[in-house]
Amino acid sequence: MPLSGRYSYEGNHYLAGVLAIVNWFNERGGVNCGNKKAKIQLIYRDVESKSELATAYTESLIQNGVKLLLNPYGSDLTLAVAPIVEKYGAIMVAAGAVSDRIYNQGFKSIIGVSTPASLYFKSSLDAILSQDKSIKKIAILYRDAEFNRVAAEGIRKYAESLGLEIVAYEVYPSYPKDLTPILLKVAQVKPDLIIGASHVADGQLLASQIASLNISAKAFIISGTATAVQSISALGKYAECLLSPSNWELGVKYSPSVAIQKGIEWFGPQKRNS
Repeated sequence: MPLSGRYSYEGNHYLAGVLAIVNWFNERGGVNCGNKKAKIQLIYRDVESKSELATAYTESLIQNGVKLLLNPYGSDLTLAVAPIVEKYGAIMVAAGAVSDRIYNQGFKSIIGVSTPASLYFKSSLDAILSQDKSIKKIAILYRDAEFNRVAAEGIRKYAESLGLEIVAYEVYPSYPKDLTPILLKVAQVKPDLIIGASHVADGQLLASQIASLNISAKAFIISGTATAVQSISALGKYAECLLSPSNWELGVKYSPSVAIQKGIEWFGPQKRNS
C-alpha cells in the first residue's frame, strides 16, 4: 500500500478501512472456511507510491504463499501489479483503483468493486443537471495520471452526448505547484460548471486557487476533495459547496444500535482503528 509518496493520504485511509474490517472479523472468530473459522492475517508493505516497489512486493508476497491480495491504491500502481497477479493465478481485489484499463485487458484474477473511472462523474453531472438545466458550458481539468485521464475523457464524452459544450479541457502535471495559468484560461471562457479529475492534494490546490482567483461557476465537482475530511482544515470556508463523487461515506450515522432499531443485521466495525 502507498503509505508514503503521492498517494500517502489515500493509502493510509485505505489501510485504516482494511484494518477495521480485519479486526471486525477476527473479533468474531474469523471468516468461514468450510466447517471452521479462520482468522485473517494481514500483511502489508509501504510501496511509497512507486510502481517498481509495488511489483516487487507483490511478486514476493505471492511467492511466499499469499493467495489473496488487495491492490495498492491507485490505478497506475494496480495496472503495474495486475500482470504479476495473473501470472501466478492469485486473486486481487481492487478496491482503490478504477481505471477502465484494469478491467478491459482480459485479466481473470482482478476483482473490482468501485465505479469505473469512465463513469465516475456521470451521476454527479446528472444530479446537478436535475437541479439546474441552464448549465450548458463545462470546463474539465485533470491530473496527468491514469485514473484522472480516463475519468476526464469519460465525463467529456458523456457531457457531449447530452449536448453540453466543453469550453476547456486541460491537463496539469502529476505534482502541480501552481495551477494559475490553466485557471486563467478557464476564467476567460466563463464555464457554468468546472470539473476537476483530481486526487486529494491536487484537488485541494485546485479548489483553493479557484477561490483565490475569484473564478465563478454555478457548480464545482472536484473528485477526492469534497469527501476528504482533511479538506475542511485545508480549505476552510472554501470547502463549502464543493461536490465530489463517492462510493462510500465516512460521515454516515449507521451504528449497531440503529441496526437493532430497524431489525436488521449489523455489518461493520464496532470501533475504528487508526
